[in-house]
Order: sequence, then structure tokens, then C-alpha cells
Amino acid sequence: MVYSNSTRLFHLDEMTPKKVTVRLWVDGEDPQCDDDVQDADLKVALSFVGCDENNVPIS
Repeated sequence: MVYSNSTRLFHLDEMTPKKVTVRLWVDGEDPQCDDDVQDADLKVALSFVGCDENNVPIS
């Protein structure tokens, strides 16, 4: 992925709290996708990347 102003979801200022809402939809076109799997155990990894003022990721 290329980090740029067009791919940035939001901006955080240093030491300034900001509320962010993340919504995740799990969807598919599989014919076996039905209500029988609604009790499935799903695991999701979510990460945030910090970038400098030039949109270069900070490691």
C-alpha cells in the first residue's frame, strides 16, 4: 500500500485525543454463508500506521 493524503482515513495531532469509529462488515457471496455460521469464532487483526508529515511510515 502507498500511504498518501488520498489513502489516509484520518489525521491525528500529537498528544491530542481523537475519537475514531471503526466498523467492520463480514460479507460474502458463498452459497454456504447463512445464519448457521453466525455463532462462528472470528478473529480480526487491526493495526494503525503512523506517518510523518511526508506520509512516510514511521517504524
